[in-house]
Amino acid sequence: MRLIFILIAFFSFSLQAAAKSPENPEEKPYQKLIQLYTECIQSEDAIFNKLSFELSSDQLINTGSHLKLTLSDNFGRTWIFKPCDAGSFDEYRASVGYRIYKLFGLDSPETHPITLTLNGKTEKGSIQRYVEALPGLSGFREYAQSGPAAQNEITEHKLKLAPEAVSYLVKAQILDWLLKSYDGRFDNFIITSRTDDIANSLCRVDLEGLLREEDGVYNYDDMIYEPKQWWFKKKRIAYFWILQEFNSGKINFDWKANLPFVEFVAGIPDDFLKLQILPVKIGHFPASGEKDIQNGKFTDSIIQAKKNLRDDFGRFYEKLTGEPGNGGWYSLEGKDDEISKVCDVLSRRVEELKTEQKSCKDLVARPTKIEARVSPEGYRIVYKFRSYRQLYPKDKSWKSEFDRAWRGLSKIEKESSSEPEKEAIRYYKQRMLLIRAFGFAEVVPTVIDLSLIKDQ
Repeated sequence: MRLIFILIAFFSFSLQAAAKSPENPEEKPYQKLIQLYTECIQSEDAIFNKLSFELSSDQLINTGSHLKLTLSDNFGRTWIFKPCDAGSFDEYRASVGYRIYKLFGLDSPETHPITLTLNGKTEKGSIQRYVEALPGLSGFREYAQSGPAAQNEITEHKLKLAPEAVSYLVKAQILDWLLKSYDGRFDNFIITSRTDDIANSLCRVDLEGLLREEDGVYNYDDMIYEPKQWWFKKKRIAYFWILQEFNSGKINFDWKANLPFVEFVAGIPDDFLKLQILPVKIGHFPASGEKDIQNGKFTDSIIQAKKNLRDDFGRFYEKLTGEPGNGGWYSLEGKDDEISKVCDVLSRRVEELKTEQKSCKDLVARPTKIEARVSPEGYRIVYKFRSYRQLYPKDKSWKSEFDRAWRGLSKIEKESSSEPEKEAIRYYKQRMLLIRAFGFAEVVPTVIDLSLIKDQ
């Protein structure tokens, strides 16, 4: 916690420096926005630094490549802790993504980097406020279960999107394009309001899949940042789905109405945006803005993408609508309205935070030490093997992968000094046997039936 406090103090200093009055007249409309955003982030950090966490009694069943542990803070509020791979800086990616979404007015749960002790081992990761929500956008389609190829096909539409939800997605598409994020999958958008079969409002979660500048390329046809890895599937990306629905006449959306938001994002001061994204490169929140702003190509490529937003999305929307006149679609008045709306949201949030700060003024954070029947390292091993087993069901090489995974789990079990972690490893081994036999088994890291492993 002490390290986090120091980093937060450094970051707050850089925010204050960036919040000074812009010298460029075109940047003046952003002055109030930056000041409110800065106050909001500083207050959230100050409150977070005073919180202590313990294992929640109401833990969530995990899906995905990383386990997620449910924690509770001093006020009984639920947070989701997500361990990250060593050296990935994913804890900063997630936090930076949240802050960028907040800066531009898109809902996303409060997220911070955190280091805690889990089963006697130091674990770095991100911690995100839990949002009470309806099922995610994955509910818009269901996958056939007959194999990897069939799982990528949309077989049934279950829900419809309200215009506000579509607007949220196309704005998120712009931010993901700017931030080189390839993780705009259905599962990363949760529905926070629904009327019958219509999703009214959305919220973005798990934002660590951004700023991967070395891994991908810009797809200008679909306006999606795509990684070069074989596993990437466009059909899983919500933005691609919206585009297909529009082209087939199933969604009627005024794409030009989104151009003021493009102008809003494109006009944010360069140096301020650089300070927001630098933590992913340097592994902590920057202490000195003036020095770190000149950190080279990492930020340059993002700033260039920002400068190209008007032309890139103008051409894209022009192609969709068939209407010429790219430059004439932009409206400074519309941009100012977008800024004003975000300022209103931030103003309300700042007032809420003032009340929260009063309630925690006497709190003193204690180190977070968790004992739980989980093993982040062991879970990654099982998840990797399950993916391999599904991808190559007829390739007998998965048998050697099983042996390798089993040895990895056995090593963790042998070296661990935590009985809860040992129980988790024995449970993961039981899951491994099911995966080897049937090709698939859920891996539930937080709820373990001990009767299944007592004879292992």
